[in-house]
Amino acid sequence: MSYYNMNLLIILHIILNSSLLLLLIPIVSIQDSEITYNCSGTGGLYVADSNYSQSLTYLVDDLCANAPKNNGFRYASWAEDENNRAYGLANCRGDVSNEDCEACLVNATISANTNSCPYSKGAIIWRDYCQLKYSDVDFRGEIDEDYVYSMANEEHSIGLNDDVIVRSILSNISSHIDVNTLFDNGSADVGGGMILYGMVQCTGDLSKDNCTKCLEDATKYIDATRVGARLLFGSCNVRYETYQFLN
Repeated sequence: MSYYNMNLLIILHIILNSSLLLLLIPIVSIQDSEITYNCSGTGGLYVADSNYSQSLTYLVDDLCANAPKNNGFRYASWAEDENNRAYGLANCRGDVSNEDCEACLVNATISANTNSCPYSKGAIIWRDYCQLKYSDVDFRGEIDEDYVYSMANEEHSIGLNDDVIVRSILSNISSHIDVNTLFDNGSADVGGGMILYGMVQCTGDLSKDNCTKCLEDATKYIDATRVGARLLFGSCNVRYETYQFLN
């Protein structure tokens, strides 16, 4: 284990097990901020320094260290003992750098175990640049639409022909998604001097068919009557804006 990864592991152990959380300072990125979170898991809460907390510490260390080096995605599991195995994934937005990907995941870990879901055996943290998800049950390859978050611009669409155009553009982007990264984006001139920018992404554990199904549902339920909006499921997300929001 490298000196860097050893230090990261120590930090993550403090995050997951210590009450000295106010000493931790998140890595700041102007364009990356937390969107929302959901506390999950079937087993309730874990106890500090328990076998599950150790499993989670090594799991999150693995995710933070390896996802940035693997096209922004990593699924893994760790077990201090087989009765306390933790499963998780890290999924970074397809356009972000390795450095921003790792910083986002570390910030998501800090958030999950301080403000959002302290000591919860399962959690999903959505940020602009990444998503962190972990649980005490194996969820690999399963479509997760149980946890959903929708947000939209307060301004209604101007110059767009109802929501049909928006959904058509998002569906078109989804149909050309990169099968290696399960991420894609595009833009379209919708008239009146307005360009619509869209983005779709699935977590890397999904099959192409399951990704397609998840994106179809997300496109169906997104608020397409606004100037911009996004919808996040546990397994995929879609977004459109009238400005370029990707790097």
